[in-house]
Amino acid sequence: MGASFIVLLIIALIPAFIAYNKGRSFILWYLYGIAIWIVAFIHSILVSELKKCPYCSSGIEPSARVCRFCGRELIPSVRVENDTRVCPYCAETIKKSAIVCRFCGKDLQKYDEEQKIQHEKETKIKQAELKEKYKDIQGLLNDESIFNEAKERRRIYSKRMAVDFLKTKASESGLNSDGITEDTIDELLGLS
Repeated sequence: MGASFIVLLIIALIPAFIAYNKGRSFILWYLYGIAIWIVAFIHSILVSELKKCPYCSSGIEPSARVCRFCGRELIPSVRVENDTRVCPYCAETIKKSAIVCRFCGKDLQKYDEEQKIQHEKETKIKQAELKEKYKDIQGLLNDESIFNEAKERRRIYSKRMAVDFLKTKASESGLNSDGITEDTIDELLGLS
């Protein structure tokens, strides 16, 4: 019994290492391998490799359009797969880490900073428009702690969790919560 458990602990390292090399948690996959070794092994082979968010470096799905950790939109015109990207000025393929385009000589770092600032401005404008649109719950959305908590619940859990949270807060405040639905939650939180 003891020897077979030690063997299990050793072979559980296999799916853990495979998943870790694909950007997944080593510890979680190791525990998964201990619990259900053969399923974890097959799953680790089939699971897709995660890519890193360019803003917070968290592991995210390759098809993600918004980082689930930092909430920033992943701008496809600036980012390209692998270690290259397309210059936003001349459309030539250059290294992702380039500060200046080797073809047109434009400052890419400045462009990236301007894009980030523009994105933040657009987000603030959109949030202001949404607050006007949903006047009934404007007080709720103006409360930064409630707004951030709802946004976090939406990103980590689901639309339903964020809707339930905001509806509960609205009813506690005596506000009309009809505008808070799964269809509008991303718009309310500036995630659409």
